[in-house]
Amino acid sequence: MNKLTIVAMSCLVGGGLLGWTGTKLFGAGHEEHAAEHGNEKNAAAEKGHDEHKDEAHGDEKHEGEAKEKHEESEHAKEGEAGHGDEHGEEGAEPGTIPDSMLVPAGIAIDSVRPSTLAQVIVLPGRITNDPTRTFTATARFPGVLRSFGLKAGSKVKVGDLVARIESDATLEPYEIRAPRAGTVLHTEATEGQVVASGQILAEIADLGSVLAELKVGSGNFGKLRVGQPVTVTMHGDEIGKRTSVTALLPQVDPATQMRTVQAKLDNSRGVYGDGLFVQGLVETGRFAAALTVPLASVQTSKGKTVVYVREGERFEERQVTTGKKDGERIEVLSGLKRGERVAAIGSFVVKADLGKSEAEHAH
Repeated sequence: MNKLTIVAMSCLVGGGLLGWTGTKLFGAGHEEHAAEHGNEKNAAAEKGHDEHKDEAHGDEKHEGEAKEKHEESEHAKEGEAGHGDEHGEEGAEPGTIPDSMLVPAGIAIDSVRPSTLAQVIVLPGRITNDPTRTFTATARFPGVLRSFGLKAGSKVKVGDLVARIESDATLEPYEIRAPRAGTVLHTEATEGQVVASGQILAEIADLGSVLAELKVGSGNFGKLRVGQPVTVTMHGDEIGKRTSVTALLPQVDPATQMRTVQAKLDNSRGVYGDGLFVQGLVETGRFAAALTVPLASVQTSKGKTVVYVREGERFEERQVTTGKKDGERIEVLSGLKRGERVAAIGSFVVKADLGKSEAEHAH
């Protein structure tokens, strides 16, 4: 091989090596640059995404705070409204009741005025069933009680079947029917039992009318007579039941040394029950009183005797001193002036209203 050929081959080999090396070096640099450029883009993108997230989160946070403030504002308004509603009715002075609300509340107004009162004797007593309106279901003949459907408290009408008894003598049944309407007070027999002639099976009473049996001492017994007006009251009554004395029993109770005064009472509403404690105000005369109010006006508050005086649309509690009374009105000795208006029937409603206001104020 000549020198010229050798030199040419050397140049070709050197140039190839140089080209490969440059390509490798510049190619690596280009790739690194591209990678760096790509990383910068990614970083910028991530930064932009983070900023976008922060902005979005900031908006959400702002919206949340705004919503929370709005809700707090609404809650505060509701609270103020509720507070207003809660105290709206009580915004007025205690005891203020408009004229338009008196009748719906059951309150009547009366005046302080002179009146002629009945002189009365106050007698304690209790309610009893009227014996003239009480009857018994009784077996006429001995036998077996085959049918008996009465129960205490049940009602019967005239002619209702009370019992069916199989007679021992004839082995035929006979019936007992109610001679009048009434309420079964108690029973003394059971179906299927053997009964004797004359045996009481049940006691029945017409409770549409009852008796008030009042007790009177010997000192006052001589002041009484049949037909005298009497007012019967029970605990909680604002107005008693007006009736008259129907009987003066002469017998003296050995234990109490008292006699009995009877007065019939209408009981069509079923108000009075056997054994209920009552008192009777029996009129023995009349007298003039300078100032009086209805009995229903007088209440007791904190141990004091009071009435409720109306000033405009407001009631004021006023302590009074009272004197004699009859079945309707009571004498006022001090605390009121003639012409003043007071709560009569329903005065307890006014008392409750004032008491409620005081309780809430104390609370």
